Amino acid sequence: MGLGNLFQKEHTMKLPGINPFKFGTQNYRILSRLRQGPVTNVEMYDPKKMNIPRYGGRIYDINNALKPWGFEVEQTTVHKGLREYRLVSI
Repeated sequence: MGLGNLFQKEHTMKLPGINPFKFGTQNYRILSRLRQGPVTNVEMYDPKKMNIPRYGGRIYDINNALKPWGFEVEQTTVHKGLREYRLVSI
């Protein structure tokens, strides 16, 4: 399998190009989106975009799946009610 490009602040990092989740599931969709760059809670919750209202549990699942590869999902509060999630190396 190839490597997927991910973004951490200004640096590009590598994670094996696999997605351990079943195709089309919420976990699969969030991880696929995180591989493209940061995503906000608003984007995940919005029915017209990702439509994943209970994204917190999915982030937890993704963190557990990525730890063996040395990655996790980092949460940053942009301002009240708006959080940004990104893949980072640990």
